[in-house]
Amino acid sequence: MPYDIIGDSNLIGDAVDDLLKGADDELQGYGAEIIGAPQRGQLKMTKPNRLQKLALGIGITSVAATSSSIVTVTPQVPFKLERFLSPSTSLHVNDIKVGTNSQFVGAGSIPIEAFANNSVGVGLKGDTAIPGVDIALNVSNTTGAPITLSGAYFGVAAT
Repeated sequence: MPYDIIGDSNLIGDAVDDLLKGADDELQGYGAEIIGAPQRGQLKMTKPNRLQKLALGIGITSVAATSSSIVTVTPQVPFKLERFLSPSTSLHVNDIKVGTNSQFVGAGSIPIEAFANNSVGVGLKGDTAIPGVDIALNVSNTTGAPITLSGAYFGVAAT
């Protein structure tokens, strides 16, 4: 199935959804290989070698007092977001975006404690990030002191 591309990372059409498809909690995935000229070419669909549940760390960031921070990570293989976990406290998660798509259903922040490792029912049926598509975590610190942010995304990766 051919797809037009612009540059080397902006896909036109529903290519992202085609890369990883879910069926009854079983994920059937597809990798992508770009062939042709960088300005215009085809997206050749290829099956991945395997699908695995993997983690994607966000590193460690200090969020200054009374400020916001956006922590961006870029997966190196197609990655379908299923959960975010963080041991941090006293922060507010304003949004999690895959590319330009918010993973929240509406505006409003969530206390980061909702994403603690012992939280129940905070799984995500998130979008798929392909290589070149960022996952961005937007957090706010409303306290009077800097807070250390760390955590990881968990999901299914096509490797």
